[in-house]
Amino acid sequence: MADKSVVQKTGFSHNWRNKVEIDTTGAMDPKNITDENFATLDNFMTDIKPTPGDVIDSANYWVDEDNTNSEVTGHARTWDITGNVLQGDKACDYIQSLEDTDATGDAAKTLVRFTKANGVVKIYQCTIEDIVTIGGNGNAKSTLSFKIAANGVPATSNLNDGTDDGSDL
Repeated sequence: MADKSVVQKTGFSHNWRNKVEIDTTGAMDPKNITDENFATLDNFMTDIKPTPGDVIDSANYWVDEDNTNSEVTGHARTWDITGNVLQGDKACDYIQSLEDTDATGDAAKTLVRFTKANGVVKIYQCTIEDIVTIGGNGNAKSTLSFKIAANGVPATSNLNDGTDDGSDL
């Protein structure tokens, strides 16, 4: 179930209110999550950088003379996650297992659930890419970084509409 405690109705929200969870069973259907096992990235994530990846169709019509018309025709959304390796954490162990097994194809896919501070919940099928679980100084915490790449159309809900608790996406 999506975390309703992150919803903030007024004021500036901090980034930590936006929750990111991954399914640690490798589930693939964002509209069927009843048996999936989501685990938060909160315990080890220190930064997230979203890239909207808008797919743009640009056309120069004669009527517009030398000017271009742009239209968003799709999205290729990704999120770069950074943090530290936290052994024994369910989500972190899952990410490490993908790297340890050199996961490719469907084995590198799962579900990701974003619960934004404004109450919007989106669940995407995703591919976990570019995993790094080691790096840095000898006396530093092990570095963790990876990319979440959205696949297809998300299941979307809103925790603020009074009828949805996020459990039936």
